[in-house]
Amino acid sequence: MDKARRSTPDLPRWYVVLWSVLAQVFLVCGTLLPVMSYGVWRVATVFLFVSAIVGGCGLAWTLAIGFSWRKAVVTGLGCGCFLTASWGLIEAFGAWSLGVPAAAAALAPSTIRACRGAFARLGSGATPTRDASPNTALLVADVDLPRMTLQDLCRFWCNSQAELDTFPKLPRVLQLVRQRALCMDELELRQPDAFAQWLKAGATSTDPGSFLRASGRPPTHEAD
Repeated sequence: MDKARRSTPDLPRWYVVLWSVLAQVFLVCGTLLPVMSYGVWRVATVFLFVSAIVGGCGLAWTLAIGFSWRKAVVTGLGCGCFLTASWGLIEAFGAWSLGVPAAAAALAPSTIRACRGAFARLGSGATPTRDASPNTALLVADVDLPRMTLQDLCRFWCNSQAELDTFPKLPRVLQLVRQRALCMDELELRQPDAFAQWLKAGATSTDPGSFLRASGRPPTHEAD
């Protein structure tokens, strides 16, 4: 994954700035059109409704797989603005104007980077999960999870986060998410006070081993 990123040059700064300015002009002009026709409250209701649905779903998903909740909030607000602006273009110019937001999304810097990264991985014959093989999390049976040492649980948490950052396929993501939830339950069961401190510090971006201390052996009542 790192090789693919290094072989993919970043976009010029002028392109990012130009796209950002044009996108803001599109959002402002597109939002003003439905406001002039339907009023502020109706447009605000649509905006908040879309933002809440997209942001809520994104928040649940990002928290489950360990990503930042800020991305979900920003995505929800962005989708609300995008839909409201698209609505304004349709009202003013007709359905054909949907080509403008479609082109804006296709030419977005994030879209171009994702496409470049995908082509780079295809050209190198590597997949994200293969590139991340040193950090691949080893899944175990549910009944074996309580028998793992604290160090093994912390290692699984860090490795699974590193693997999720490589965007593996959906079945693998679901497996990791499920076992990460079981891992969190096990960590909380063993040391609830230290677990609470770890959550406050940001569980998705910190190593639980720096907060939870143990001899390395699971509790005897769980190992039986």
